[in-house]
Order: sequence, then structure tokens, then C-alpha cells
Amino acid sequence: MRIFNELVFMAAIACLAGCGPGEPASAARTTGAASDGTSTSVQDQAPAQPGAPAAADAADRRSIKAQAEKFLFDEKYEEAFGVLRNYMGQNRSDQEVRLYFGRLLYYDGRGDEAVKVWEEGLRNGAEDFDLLQNIGLVRLRQGADGPSVYQWRGMRQAIESPGPEAEARYKQERLLLAVDALEKANRLRPDSIDAGQGLAQAYQYLGQWEEAIRVWRDLAARHAGNADLQVRLASALEAAAQPKQALAAIDQAFRLDPQCAAAFHFLAGYYQKNRNLTLAEENRRKAEFYGWLVAVGRVPYTEEHWRIYLVLVGKGVPDDPAAIEKLGVDRRAVIDRLTARDTPATRGMLATVCYYKRLD
Repeated sequence: MRIFNELVFMAAIACLAGCGPGEPASAARTTGAASDGTSTSVQDQAPAQPGAPAAADAADRRSIKAQAEKFLFDEKYEEAFGVLRNYMGQNRSDQEVRLYFGRLLYYDGRGDEAVKVWEEGLRNGAEDFDLLQNIGLVRLRQGADGPSVYQWRGMRQAIESPGPEAEARYKQERLLLAVDALEKANRLRPDSIDAGQGLAQAYQYLGQWEEAIRVWRDLAARHAGNADLQVRLASALEAAAQPKQALAAIDQAFRLDPQCAAAFHFLAGYYQKNRNLTLAEENRRKAEFYGWLVAVGRVPYTEEHWRIYLVLVGKGVPDDPAAIEKLGVDRRAVIDRLTARDTPATRGMLATVCYYKRLD
């Protein structure tokens, strides 16, 4: 028997928010956009939860979820869905359970059914935001993946394609549905980063770069301290053949965060395309270095810190016992040296080492 784990479930739902290829990893920052301007992340946060339930309804909600999860513990999904369908038939206005039910359906590979459950709860009011956002994000994922990618209980697998024309038509239809739902969600909460990012990315997949730029600009203006949104805007501007404006957005990102890994990642790609390989490599290293650091003080990029980083992460070490043993000795010596110096920079690097060690 495999125990149903709510965290595993939410991680699967967060495939809507998964990092895409080419993004700099960072333990403490939101990810940046790919340097070619395409979306590298369908959504940066898991779909938002609705507001707290009324006290009179909280016990009923807990009870129905507990009943469903008894079946989920034994992977009896149909029985769990039956419990939730019966409840929804008698409690059509319960948005929290409706969202929960839809997410379970999506987790079980039934995206269209999830959307139908959510659509049945729409009331043409402000309370529709969470439902619209979830509908839009599922349609966005479908439009990004196409019909030849199947998601089921946290796994993704390729299935037979219906052919290029049918695949293109499917993607176009789903992306337009995503735009429709996310535009409505965005109008309800124009300051929502989640809904706004999803909408901008849907426009990007459709190749509607000016619309994407409009949404990114609005988000960046509403969240003036968010450096990563400036990078997303820069990527869209570059894709729309507006390089000067793109670099201006990157400058703004650095004013907000001089160690913004996503901005350095953008510059690495920008210089690579413009055949300035020296600057491309320099910015690639900075993106990697600042992406590794956790947010505990400022550690400047220097050649010495880069060499220390390479030892600490063991980059480029061959997979043989002698090399691994030597790496252990070198790493211990570096850590001792950092500890002895006791500066803000060395403390920041040691804190990062401790952070990743705790994750191990």
C-alpha cells in the first residue's frame, strides 16, 4: 500500500510551476526566464488556495476530505472521487472542496474533468478568481505540452502524437482557453503574480509578444521591487526584437538586486547570441554562483570565490574513488579556511553549505 502524501500531491500539481530547461537554479529566489524569451516556467507558484472557510463549514470540509483520503491511502481513486462528487452535488457553492476535487482529478491525469468541475462553480463574481486561475493554468500546461504528453500522479510520459496538424490545433485551442480564463482572473486581481505570469506565458506560447510585454510591464510596475519580473520582461522584449529595451529592463533588475542570478543568466544568453564569448562565460559563471547562494547576506562574485564554489560543489570531479577522496580533503580544508576568516562573505558561503547539507 502506498500512502497518499499531500506534499507529493501538491508537488505534482506544481508541475504547473515547474522550472524549465535553461533556468538557473536557486534555493532562495524565483527562477528567471530563458534568455531566448520563451517561457521556461509555466507558473512560478502552486495555484492559490481560497480564503479561510467559515467556522460553521470547517468541520464538514475536514470530514469530507478525511473520507476521501481514506480511499486515497489505498489508491482507491474512484471511490474517493465518488465521495467528493456526492458532496459537491449537495454543496455546489463550496469553493474550497471544489478546488481540492479538481486538483485531485488533475493529479490523476484528468485535466479536462478538473476544468469541468471548476467551471461548474463559476458565479461571475470576485469569488471566481481561484477557479479561473486553476482553469487557466491547466489549459496553459496542456497548451504547452500538447496532446502527446500525459501527466498522471506526478509522472509525465510521451504518448502517440495525433499528427502535426492536430497537435498544433490542440495547442492553439488550449492556449486560447488559458488566455480567456487568465485574463478574467487577472481583471479580478491585477496584482496577482501567479495569474499574471500565467497569462503572459500563454501569450508567449501563442507568439503574441506585444501582449506578453503588456502583461509583464504591468506586473513589474505593480511589484516594483521584484527583480525577476524585470528579467521576464527583458526576455519578452528581446524575443520581440527590442534589445535596447530588454537591456534597460536588465539594468533595472540589477538596481533592485545586484546579485540577481536570473539577470546574469539572461546576459549570458544575450552575449552568446552576439558572439561575445568572454562576457557570455563571465555572466554564466555569475548566474551559476549567485544561483547557488542562499539569501543570507551578500557574497560578491570573485575569482577566488568561484574557485571555492567549484570545490564546495565538487564540479568537474571525475567519478573515481581517488578523486572523490581528494575532493573530501580539499573541501574540508576550504571549509576550515572559511571558518577561520569569519567575514560576512565567508559566513554567507558557509551558511549555503549548511543549507544544502541539511537538504541532503
